[in-house]
Amino acid sequence: MISGQNATATGTISALIDKAGAKVAAAIQNASAKTGVDFSYLLQQAQIESSFRTDVKACSSSATGLYQFIDSTWLSMVNKYGDKYGLTDLADKIDDNGKVASNAVKKQILELRKNPEICSLMAAEMASDNKDYLEKCTGKDAGATELYMAHFMGPGGAGKFLKAMDKNPNANAAALFPTAAAANKGVFYDKSGHPKSLAQVYAQFDKKFSILDSENGCTTATATPLKSTDTDLSDANVLAAMTPRVSNSNPPLYSKNSSLFTNDTANTSSQSKSLLPPSMYSSISPIDVLEILKSQYTGHTVNG
Repeated sequence: MISGQNATATGTISALIDKAGAKVAAAIQNASAKTGVDFSYLLQQAQIESSFRTDVKACSSSATGLYQFIDSTWLSMVNKYGDKYGLTDLADKIDDNGKVASNAVKKQILELRKNPEICSLMAAEMASDNKDYLEKCTGKDAGATELYMAHFMGPGGAGKFLKAMDKNPNANAAALFPTAAAANKGVFYDKSGHPKSLAQVYAQFDKKFSILDSENGCTTATATPLKSTDTDLSDANVLAAMTPRVSNSNPPLYSKNSSLFTNDTANTSSQSKSLLPPSMYSSISPIDVLEILKSQYTGHTVNG
């Protein structure tokens, strides 16, 4: 997350789609459709992480792009999922330890964080991995709150937090997670400096995803951002590295010789599926719909 950013999730999901813009919203919807990760979760996470800015970089870490991936996590995710999304040539350049021999190639891979489609796909895959891990760890369903905790604490840290909360929700969260508390005092301590309980910290995470998109109205939440450092996601990197690379027959998204994206005329039938949930079309202008369709059928270039 961007240091010092006051990430605010306000209004309905359709309002966030408007804020994201047609290109970013379509990229997130595409990632949701391909991975099965909830669209509204990915949309709200992007709002909290970067306010939908695709090329923004954090001041306090290497976190960059729509979902603020740090260098090591991004390299691990491209190594694991690059084959699935047509990035085999680049994925092959990353060894099992997340290292790239060529600095030029490493820079090229890291620059992909600024592309909303690829960044959204990797964020969705990471959320899916975290969901699987947390559900196996806790024996319970992992929702948006749990996934967001895993994004910042790493799946291991989030799993420990949730199990500890099950045993004693009133336990001192800062005492159990001193490193996270030291980096995020606003989350682990109240305004008077008193440490919060596990249940209180969980409630603060939960508030970040309190938007409801329905005909009956919505709730509004103002979120205090967590500070993310390169060490916060260490076990997320380990999780990505421990699992085998995923391959797929999808056409390549990346072309080293031309633009970032290549047209896929052979796959237009699958792309004709709904780009956004039906309930959201009423809030999108015809121009936005045309822009979303255009972004699916024409070439793209890296933002920034």
